[in-house]
Amino acid sequence: MTNKVWALRQLDGKSVHRARPETATIQFLADHGVGGTSVCNDVGGSELKWFSGPSGKAGAFKRDRTEATITTVVGCLDSRATEVADRFWRKMRMANAWSLQGRTLHIKFSDGGVAELVPAGTSDSKRTIGCTNDNSSNLDCPSLG
Repeated sequence: MTNKVWALRQLDGKSVHRARPETATIQFLADHGVGGTSVCNDVGGSELKWFSGPSGKAGAFKRDRTEATITTVVGCLDSRATEVADRFWRKMRMANAWSLQGRTLHIKFSDGGVAELVPAGTSDSKRTIGCTNDNSSNLDCPSLG
């Protein structure tokens, strides 16, 4: 789980199409933190922690209300993608469970909503959010150049 970057493809039953940069990504960090991106901004902090069950294919989230989720504030050009990404990250504050079903990551929220994400590449060992597949034509993994 900790070496993958997951790209949002569905939120509450509505499709989220591939974009460059991705509308939203999430990564489960080795320290059990949660990071990712919101269009052209990075998301991180210590508010959310993920935990895995014995199978490694399902688990839960815990929110520490004394901590914060931090998002960079770069003006992104795609306002529609920004709106969807902002909604996803607001809903992550209500995330209570995750599971892997095939190649799809499902995140369940306390309001009954679900997000579906697909693998979008791997992250580097320095906790940088992003892809390292060196294929700039892959829309699921933006060019590093």
